[in-house]
Amino acid sequence: MIRIGFLMSDTGGGHRAAGKAIEAALHHRYPGTFACEYFDVFRRCGLPPVKWAPEIYPRWVARHQPSYDFFVAQMDRFFSTRIGRKGLPSWVLRKGPCVRALREWRGMVVLHAGFSGYAVAVRRAARARIPLLAVITDMASPHSGWYHPGLDRCLVPTPSAIERAIALGLPPDKLRLVGHPAHPKFALLAARLRAAPWKGLVHVYGFVTNMELLMRGADIVVGKPGPGVIAEAAIMGLPMVLTGGMVNGLANVRFVTDAGAGVYAKGPEEVRAVVARWLSSPDELARRRENTPKIAYPNASLDIADEIARAVGVAVPRGAQP
Repeated sequence: MIRIGFLMSDTGGGHRAAGKAIEAALHHRYPGTFACEYFDVFRRCGLPPVKWAPEIYPRWVARHQPSYDFFVAQMDRFFSTRIGRKGLPSWVLRKGPCVRALREWRGMVVLHAGFSGYAVAVRRAARARIPLLAVITDMASPHSGWYHPGLDRCLVPTPSAIERAIALGLPPDKLRLVGHPAHPKFALLAARLRAAPWKGLVHVYGFVTNMELLMRGADIVVGKPGPGVIAEAAIMGLPMVLTGGMVNGLANVRFVTDAGAGVYAKGPEEVRAVVARWLSSPDELARRRENTPKIAYPNASLDIADEIARAVGVAVPRGAQP
């Protein structure tokens, strides 16, 4: 088995969810070939209080989101500087635990904006030649911490993410637009649903643990403007009513609204009004649905899996894009 290290942290659910989507795509595309290890860099390598980031994050966001938004914005500016790119690995993260783990890996994949520079420093400290890829799990305006010139490959979710990478100095030949990684089951289910002879509207009420099953019976998705929700809804062809979210989600809102695939509602009353209007106007709902393919990347996880396989020397299927 070829072991791949995923550098992430459980500061929010998106990083691990993206890893699970990529892992599923690797197993689907290359059965019995890859084993993935989730390495929580903050928890295993951080100095106090950074090592407690997975516990601090949800409390901070819940109790005072404006200060968290301010912190993210300042770190974005910091990581865009040369000092910022080199500083974090030396100041708050120990390299030793990751260097030891790296000895078992054939490749490293960064799934967190704070760890690209750290991964470059760890690989240098280990004197290892394993490939290093970043899979950006932000969407329309990724954090500058993703973009480090020492990466071998940077896989991005949107055209605007490529523009930001080039503005921050990454060469175009290290970049590839693949979309945001969603679990392959979304694309497989979406294909089956499009072929089904639906009659009238279909609704599912209640909570299910598999989001693709909930979306299967939905006409509209209502949620925060997170990249995972947007990617999954677009793949399923569902118009979006976005609401709430943190300051770094504003670019995601523009990404959806500029494509005509959804709108932003400021609160519950606006959400209710939009949903009522769409459900009473089949033409408008259909028009929104027709716009979702503009921002959908149903093969993102499979393309990322192929990039990882190619990086570690595994033959990719015929027809896979370079």
